[in-house]
Amino acid sequence: MTAITPIRQDTVTLDASDAFRAGMRRLASGVSIVTSGTGSAPVGLIATAVCSVSIDPPTLLVSISRSSSAHPTIAASGRLCVNILGPEHRDLLELFTNAGKRTERFTGGEWRLRPDAPPILSNALAAFDCRIVERIVYSTHEIFLACPDMTLVGDGAPLVHFDRQFRQLS
Repeated sequence: MTAITPIRQDTVTLDASDAFRAGMRRLASGVSIVTSGTGSAPVGLIATAVCSVSIDPPTLLVSISRSSSAHPTIAASGRLCVNILGPEHRDLLELFTNAGKRTERFTGGEWRLRPDAPPILSNALAAFDCRIVERIVYSTHEIFLACPDMTLVGDGAPLVHFDRQFRQLS
């Protein structure tokens, strides 16, 4: 096993995997719900591994576990929507993180279910309705590069994930 060298007196030496997890807990991330499918068969999941890749052309990177129940639909449809959450969306976290509530996911919140496109959260801080332009399988995840065909921009403060908790900025 690989060990890390402590950088402070209070830092504990960990194996490489544990050190990576501990280090990533220190990185605050925005929280989004990535949706795919259509209004008659919507799927979605909570994602924190979303970031901008390019402004020209506008492109997002979205990393999804291949074991996620939403992954097959995202991969097959070629479309996804990234819905950025604010603190007012906390009620959606339980629906989208609890596998037992999978059938209830789109009953809460202000979803715009469309017959031929992924659901959009109408009151999201921002929503990026995207077509997938490239896919990269890496270990347990698939990385999707996606270009927005439509972007909606709302208002408010973001919900963030830090140290295994969802938090709001004050």
